[in-house]
Amino acid sequence: MTNQLDATRSSFIEENRQEFAELLTFIDFAEGLTIGFVEVNQEADKATLADALREAFKSSSIQLEVFNFSREQDLRFLREALIERVAQIRTDKKLVLFIQGLEAAIGNDRVGAYPPILQDLNFVRDSYRQSVPYPLLFVLPDYAITRVSLYAPDFWAWRSGVFTFKTSAESRKQLQTQAFEQPSSRVASSENQAQIEQLKQFLMELHPSGHPLVEQNVQLCREVYYKLGSAYLTQHQPEKARDYLHEGLKLTERYPDPVLTLSLYRKLGNAYEDMRQFEQAIDTYNRMLKIAQSVNREDWCSTALHDLGNVALEQRQFEQAKVFYHQSLAIAETLKNRYNQASTYPQLGRVAQKLREFEQARLYYQQALDIFIEFGDRYNQASTYH
Repeated sequence: MTNQLDATRSSFIEENRQEFAELLTFIDFAEGLTIGFVEVNQEADKATLADALREAFKSSSIQLEVFNFSREQDLRFLREALIERVAQIRTDKKLVLFIQGLEAAIGNDRVGAYPPILQDLNFVRDSYRQSVPYPLLFVLPDYAITRVSLYAPDFWAWRSGVFTFKTSAESRKQLQTQAFEQPSSRVASSENQAQIEQLKQFLMELHPSGHPLVEQNVQLCREVYYKLGSAYLTQHQPEKARDYLHEGLKLTERYPDPVLTLSLYRKLGNAYEDMRQFEQAIDTYNRMLKIAQSVNREDWCSTALHDLGNVALEQRQFEQAKVFYHQSLAIAETLKNRYNQASTYPQLGRVAQKLREFEQARLYYQQALDIFIEFGDRYNQASTYH
């Protein structure tokens, strides 16, 4: 395992030999405040690069200090944080700051809000000359660097160098395997945020900023967008889910894939529901229904009708909800899909309860319970007993 890790690190430096040499020259000649942006997508590669730089300057008059801000998601005032950390260093050598982890505060999405840390970088840019008079290496992944250029253009204009380190072929292969190992329905939760980060890192490899998406990566990109959207839904972050799902749908418009399109529309409708934007949810589910009808996917028609029933129930349109649920149930019965029937019966039970039709509600719940017992689904048995 150690030999494999060493080989991966060695291949990263070897595949970026020219860029590494240029970075060494940049550091050697930098004096006072000199800003360089170093694009490195993978966390392991950042550590490899820092180690290689330390080794290169081991016997020189240059001291490299690594400042990691990956745990400071709410960081806003970077200059103050740098001043505080530098004050603890005692050296007679030329100090070079290797600053990593800022993507936690900057954001590493292709879409998103204007991060406060970048607002501050623009406002206090001039004061860096006196308070942080050192070469600064901002070591960031692709999308985070793009956000700096977009949201902190004054600070970005001060850059003296941009160095792009490519991920090794072996690391890309490992990342793809890791990113797609998890089932899509459980791709991430609040307990395994690392899976989301892996997907984002893989997306950067598939579609770097400023480069057209090559056709051979389209299918993987769409799947990553779907997985990220699903992941953020499990984390109850529907706004982020919506943004990624929209990106996935843009690609399906260019490169049709009916099944994936249906999946994207369903998750997007779920996101709108979670945001209580019911009109958008209805429109999304109706699009999903229309596509399912056009490709003769009765199972997806049943799902779309079920989801429309859920929206009607949320809006307290009980009679309309009942109509949608019965339409969904009829298709599931035709397809002999008993498990899908089981998911609709409890919803019909909820509608009957709201209409104070208690005997009818009990009948629907009992029908659902019988199927859940048949399939050994103890989790849904418990909720139905409740």
